[in-house]
Amino acid sequence: MNDIHSVGYWKLLEADRFDSGIQMQLVSQRIEACLPGAYSKLSMDDYFVWRDRSIQNINQFIRDRKYSNSQPLDPIIDSSLACDDKIILERAQEKWQNVQAKDQIKVRVERIPTGYSLDDLYPPLVQYRSVLDQCLTAQDSHTPYGGSRPWGDIHLTFTIEASGKMDPSSYDGTFMAAAHNREFLDCLSTPFKQLVFPPPKDRLSVRVNVLYQAALPSASSKQS
Repeated sequence: MNDIHSVGYWKLLEADRFDSGIQMQLVSQRIEACLPGAYSKLSMDDYFVWRDRSIQNINQFIRDRKYSNSQPLDPIIDSSLACDDKIILERAQEKWQNVQAKDQIKVRVERIPTGYSLDDLYPPLVQYRSVLDQCLTAQDSHTPYGGSRPWGDIHLTFTIEASGKMDPSSYDGTFMAAAHNREFLDCLSTPFKQLVFPPPKDRLSVRVNVLYQAALPSASSKQS
């Protein structure tokens, strides 16, 4: 009988597709050891992508390196998680969310490849909020919200080229209801496509997903 924390046990699980839930549980335990509270700190999408990608990495490690059945499993899982990189990423996320904690418009990076620093990515995105604020203010008289300032979520996807410039053709997004207005769409997209970021260190293009959230106007802001 193979130890539950051995490579031999993992191979048995991999051979039986019905035992994939146990694999997920084993990896989730190591994720929690790596980043306590990860399930609540990360979005569900990020958590599941991290877990499932790690399972793929474990299978690849075991195939390529031909580990014996008695080899301890936990160090292999830990290697697959790239825990140090994830901790750095989450600490940077927390820092930039704290910077924006009291602001009416917030931005959060939802997806970025490992290796590109959030501290490089966030400053231009945070600075763009002033442009977004102007677009929302200008849209007051054109919105279906009865003349009040538009609010809601804006999801944007784009690619940073090796030069650090954005590829304009890569820009895509989903917008709040007010964005059915072409003038508003142009107000959002034209300056956003002109953002420039620090070039990727590996000189490879970087695909990014971000979320801008504009808060519901308060009663006082509507009166002013």
